Amino acid sequence: MNYKILIPLKKKSYRDHTQEENLLFFFKKDKIYLMDNHRLSFWCFLDGIKNEDFGKYTYIHIDDHFDTGTVYCEELANKVKNNGLSFYNKLDQFRNDTIAIKNKDNLRTFLCGNYLMPAIFYNFFNNKKLFFFVKQETSTYYKGGLNDNCFFNGNIPKIKHYQRKRVTDLEKILESENNIVLNIDFDYFSDFINKPQIIHQYFSVIKSKMRKIKFILVSLTTSSNNWKEQEDILKIFSDIFDLKLEIPLKISS
Repeated sequence: MNYKILIPLKKKSYRDHTQEENLLFFFKKDKIYLMDNHRLSFWCFLDGIKNEDFGKYTYIHIDDHFDTGTVYCEELANKVKNNGLSFYNKLDQFRNDTIAIKNKDNLRTFLCGNYLMPAIFYNFFNNKKLFFFVKQETSTYYKGGLNDNCFFNGNIPKIKHYQRKRVTDLEKILESENNIVLNIDFDYFSDFINKPQIIHQYFSVIKSKMRKIKFILVSLTTSSNNWKEQEDILKIFSDIFDLKLEIPLKISS
């Protein structure tokens, strides 16, 4: 099946995964946004949630990391609101090198670890319904951008943290909540790569609760040292959700 590639990759070896010198692979089918880089997630939030629905949605985050690093929320969010997807076509918006970090230019760019800040800043989600399946300690969340007085004056939204990887916890939340935005990074499943039945179980549970879900953001981990592993996880996801993806992924023409 052919999908509309909203942001095509530059013509270079895709097998080394995308980085800041590449544009992004990204498409949407039904309720699923698929990307190889979570930096696009804030635009997806804007695309999927209308202003009048801000504060309505339950947010579920399945990722190795909290992705709540510091960023200039209002400045960055306005760029996306004013320019839409074309904002992401500028490569310098994706700088994530030591020079950018040293000069704090990274605070003005969407990185894989800070795209969530503006969404919480603008109350896209119900701040009492933030569920995080993350391997890191909760202290990492509070040390991130959410603890920056510049943005929240110390009013840090609390989260429900599920550090133990139990699919039964996820199933209970999906069943009890409604209007769910689900954000998945495949790095969370790297520990299960030799136990694909567990990955199947997670994705099957999600598929069974699709009536409860507004949309799903899915990202491969671009920093992974094993891109084939990421595509193996994607193959499981594609089969369960009937995406009919051609894997290995190909550069769009």
